[in-house]
Amino acid sequence: MEKIRIGILGSGNWANVHARTVAQIDNAELVAVAGGRRAPRFAKTYSIRYEKKPEDLLRATDVDAVIIASPHSFHEEQAIRAARNGKHILVEKPMATSVEGCARMIEAANKSGVKLMVGHSRRYFPVDRHAKTVIDQDQIGKILMVRVFMEVGAPDLTQTPKDSWFFDPKLSMGLFIGFGIHLVDRLIWWVDSPIKEVFAKFGNYWIEEPVENGGIVFVTFANGAYATLCTLYSAPPGVSGSRILEGGGDTAQIVGEKGLLNVKSYDRVMVKRGRDWELVFKPEPGEVEKDVFKNEDQDFVNAIVENIEPPITGEDGRRAVQLCMSAYQSWKEDRLVKLL
Repeated sequence: MEKIRIGILGSGNWANVHARTVAQIDNAELVAVAGGRRAPRFAKTYSIRYEKKPEDLLRATDVDAVIIASPHSFHEEQAIRAARNGKHILVEKPMATSVEGCARMIEAANKSGVKLMVGHSRRYFPVDRHAKTVIDQDQIGKILMVRVFMEVGAPDLTQTPKDSWFFDPKLSMGLFIGFGIHLVDRLIWWVDSPIKEVFAKFGNYWIEEPVENGGIVFVTFANGAYATLCTLYSAPPGVSGSRILEGGGDTAQIVGEKGLLNVKSYDRVMVKRGRDWELVFKPEPGEVEKDVFKNEDQDFVNAIVENIEPPITGEDGRRAVQLCMSAYQSWKEDRLVKLL
């Protein structure tokens, strides 16, 4: 069996996640890594080649495809260089830190004839996928409104080294585009309609950081649906735990013309079409995130081998970035941003 030879750009947490999952894919193998101060140790851990510069990895003749898991602001340049060197691309979310950057990445991939996939992993969560099935089967009718809440407990941030690139606005852009884009892409996937308007408020609460750590975004879609996205990455003094609100973590309530949908991504899907709520899906213990990244990376490899479009395209990635950047613009200019 011919294997797709993969190089990784980046050597942090998500690079490790992808390295472990690529090892589980029969028709792929990890061959090299470049980028980040941990790259030499990363190479030893996975018994692969260490390239001193990303450019060297991208020019390597024994690399067919790259997984870009570097700081957000590096994604655009690295993806464009990869495309020009004929490498297929799986880029972690966010796709880029500007809508224009996403467009340039798409153009480069199309011009070079390589696959471009964006790593929006929530589309692979069993609960989120089942919710999508309920929606697509018209079990609750046309979506009218959505309320989404996501929180990352304060300890997750306080334990993150303050010299981490995630707290550098020039590298990460912010926590909403870094974490909240999970909600953004999933929302767009569920509603399946162009974004019409965005209004947002963000703040910095309890922990001093150079990027926002909480906020609310209001979105209107072309089909008339609207949604609120609430994100929180901090907590009042003394409040601890990885989940700081009861039932927190990640929840969504969807109001349709024929019924209601309650989604807890790490727990269950419930539907209400009459008096009572009906439990329609609950993953077994240990199944909530099982094979999420293996399935994502396998789909990327399959797209290359079978010469088909990846299930999460560059255009999908561009739309998610567009909503995030419109939210930041709304916050900074204190106004409604109209896209249609």
